[in-house]
Amino acid sequence: MEMEMDRQPPTDSADTHGDPMFSVAGRKVVVTGASSGIGRHLATALAERGARVLAMDAHEQRLLGWTPEVTGTQAAVCDVRDEVAVSTALGDFAREHGPLDFVITCAALAEQLDSEEITAQRFRDTLDVNVVGTFLVARAAARLMRETGGGSIALVGSQLGRVTKPKRSAYSTSKAAVEMLAKVMALDFAEWGVRVNCLSPGPVLTDRIRDALLGEEADAQARMLIGRYLVPADLLGAVLFLASPASGSMTGANLLVDGGYSVI
Repeated sequence: MEMEMDRQPPTDSADTHGDPMFSVAGRKVVVTGASSGIGRHLATALAERGARVLAMDAHEQRLLGWTPEVTGTQAAVCDVRDEVAVSTALGDFAREHGPLDFVITCAALAEQLDSEEITAQRFRDTLDVNVVGTFLVARAAARLMRETGGGSIALVGSQLGRVTKPKRSAYSTSKAAVEMLAKVMALDFAEWGVRVNCLSPGPVLTDRIRDALLGEEADAQARMLIGRYLVPADLLGAVLFLASPASGSMTGANLLVDGGYSVI
């Protein structure tokens, strides 16, 4: 089963913005965890395709280091655990640019500590960012979308919320919770016209976790049916789908983009 074209990381040169079904042009989008990694890549790619993007993150220096250079993007320094700050940032953006169309929650902590050694506080911190922070952003977005006829929200989970590995007790627990949160919110917000789905990536090579992933090379390569790790660009097609009219009939689902990792 050789598919060499799948073994090469994608580029952003081929996209769907010419097809109105998958277009995000003119859409108002919020991306959390946008100072680096997956969040930064998606915020940039969506802005390049004509979306107006609010890039949110608690890391001011990293966030402001790139957002002024990308047309259509503005920054909000915000900790997703701060309910008031989250509501204010989303509300200000909607008042300035118009109704929210799409929100994706990329902010997360990825602890890699054995269950014996992780402290209760670090476990709580992971759940606080990954679950509570995700909840607060999604709820604030849904409340705004209710006033304007609906919208789409994507909660970023992980394949490790379904199949796990050692030293992921806090992270896997949090990402399993995010998948269920998407289902519950899809039910709760359906009458508002708000769709909520989960996007669960597999191992993605980002600067933050590159060394950790490469240290697990043999194990990960054996499980990646496409023969390589993912890169942030691998997620763009799924995100364009979730952000555009193409996904208009989908809610409460988990979109697994993991290169086949969870099959084995």
